[in-house]
Amino acid sequence: MASFSGAIDGGTGTNTLNVAGGDLSAAASSITNIQVADVHDGVAGGAYALTAAAIQQIVGAGTTSDLTFRMDTGDTFTATATAGVTVNQTVDPLDSNHIHYDYIQTAGALTIAQLEVHKV
Repeated sequence: MASFSGAIDGGTGTNTLNVAGGDLSAAASSITNIQVADVHDGVAGGAYALTAAAIQQIVGAGTTSDLTFRMDTGDTFTATATAGVTVNQTVDPLDSNHIHYDYIQTAGALTIAQLEVHKV
């Protein structure tokens, strides 16, 4: 994704973007209307991070943005908090490879983005 140029618009409906091993945060400003991002490539060791603003841009649904993020089991994900935004993490008690993140605007305690991480 480092050499990506142009724009990706998933349009209406539920859309999946497959970018095996790609860095979505680097290209987030060029992506919109995507509900599922699949970066798994069968190689463990990838490291990914997204802010609430990046999720909102990728999904294109403002404060109701909810992104599903698929990655390899050996990859890591960091939910990046920014000024005025905190992140709550919930690990599925029955499946530790499924993690939910709520990005919460501290002023007003409003959830402004959600992320579902699935390790495959």
